[in-house]
Amino acid sequence: MEDELTISGLHAFVGTWQGVGHGKYPTIESFDYQETLSFEPDAKCSLLHYQQRTKIVDPERPSHWESGFWQPLENGLVQISNAQNGGRVEVLQGKLVVEGGVTRLEASNALLGNDPMMVASRRVFEIEGDRMHYVVEMATTTTESPKLQIHLTASLTRLVPA
Repeated sequence: MEDELTISGLHAFVGTWQGVGHGKYPTIESFDYQETLSFEPDAKCSLLHYQQRTKIVDPERPSHWESGFWQPLENGLVQISNAQNGGRVEVLQGKLVVEGGVTRLEASNALLGNDPMMVASRRVFEIEGDRMHYVVEMATTTTESPKLQIHLTASLTRLVPA
């Protein structure tokens, strides 16, 4: 019998991924970063635990660190909940679609906490084989326009297979 992670398509994320990304936003200086992103299944709870750690490339220094859970919901959506090293917490929900060898998850904020500047957040992940690409968009009170703007883009390769 298939488990919930397989049924929902989340099994495609399992493993350790590494790669590079680029960050920008109207209120900050652009930067390049290296990232390690790992997903570990917990079949008893039908969820993935994930941890994301990044470091700025030049000059090299630690940057972002977040940890949380991805879980299939009964309504067919996937929920991402995380805590970040800067104090922000997020709960995002979205639809995971598997089509033509590509797994795509697009999730938007359902709850943003402990950061009054954050207005909205959206993450889009695409996996094809052992390659992942993602985009993170956000809207904050620090810009003239409250619309979502690209903050991060990254391309990662799976190092440890599922």
